[in-house]
Amino acid sequence: MQLIKLRSGTTVEMVMTAQSVLDVNNYMKFNILDVDKEGNLERLLDSQLDLVNVMYLLCEEDCKKQNVSDIDFGRGMGGEHIRLATEQFLDELKDFLPLQKRVMMTHTLKVMAEVQADVMESAIARMEGMKEGIRNIMNKEMDKKLTLQNLENTFAEQKQS
Repeated sequence: MQLIKLRSGTTVEMVMTAQSVLDVNNYMKFNILDVDKEGNLERLLDSQLDLVNVMYLLCEEDCKKQNVSDIDFGRGMGGEHIRLATEQFLDELKDFLPLQKRVMMTHTLKVMAEVQADVMESAIARMEGMKEGIRNIMNKEMDKKLTLQNLENTFAEQKQS
């Protein structure tokens, strides 16, 4: 069981049960417990809309008790809330799996986190490398505008005299 905090401050329980897994499988059109099959985990994590709907299905029982609709739940997800809820969902899923799949998923998540960190680091390095070029372009554009403005001012002064 995981506690999911929504933007509103409401906290709901995420519980993975056999019934909630069936509900999620019907929604996703594949067995979410088959995380070892290529593409299943990525497919689940690639669409934030699907992910929020899946998390709602796992929180639905408590949401109903607290009068949190699926729309309210969706509105309560975003930014840091969805990131944390996703981590909690993955922990809940991992804990629900049999041992062999749990070990495989633990390793998969570790590799995914390492790759994401590498990609982020590479993207930041590329942006840093482009910074000087962007500055040069902006300075040239600013020089053009200032020169044009100077010409317009000079022309206006000559016209007045």
